[in-house]
Order: sequence, then C-alpha cells, then structure tokens
Amino acid sequence: MLVPWPFRNIRGTKVRPVIVLSNNKYNASFDDFIGVAVTSNTAIRDHTIPLTDEDLESGKMRVSSVIKVDYISSMDQSLVQKRIGRVSKQTYEKILQELIKILNQ
Repeated sequence: MLVPWPFRNIRGTKVRPVIVLSNNKYNASFDDFIGVAVTSNTAIRDHTIPLTDEDLESGKMRVSSVIKVDYISSMDQSLVQKRIGRVSKQTYEKILQELIKILNQ
C-alpha cells in the first residue's frame, strides 16, 4: 500500500510503501491498520529485510527495497492511496519473526 507515512520526528510525511501486518478481522473492526515501512534505501541495518518482486505473491516493486520492521505504525485506512501488491507468506513470517526478536531483546 502507498500511504503518507510520518517521519520519525513527526514533523511531516512522505508517501511510501507499507506492509500491512494487522489481519483482515482487525482491519474490518477498526478504521486503522498496523503496518511497517518499506524504503528504497537498501543499506542493510538491524531489523531490515530485503524486499524484491520475488518476495511478492502479487504486484511488483518499482525498485528493490527493504522492510524496516522496527518502523511500525497504526494509520487510518482512509490514508491508503494505492495497493501495490501482497507479500508472500514466507516474507510475512520473516517480518513477524524479526518483530518478535525486537520485542524479546
């Protein structure tokens, strides 16, 4: 999904891809969703996962990117500007595993 994602200092936003983590039941029950940011700055650092077209069940990435698992936010669903695709179950599981690592450190 493309959404106006807040900068870390919350002084502005940038339209960027995000991966929705919250499930369909949650998304149907609330006006918001929980997601993690995706960036084309592919410098690998802690808590990032590479993301290419091969990691998607559907859709295409314009450029190779990384998932910033530690950049998580809740956003209003009305902010979604475009659906890009769907990550594979394997990629989704990698995101959840990395999130669990962060929470259990």
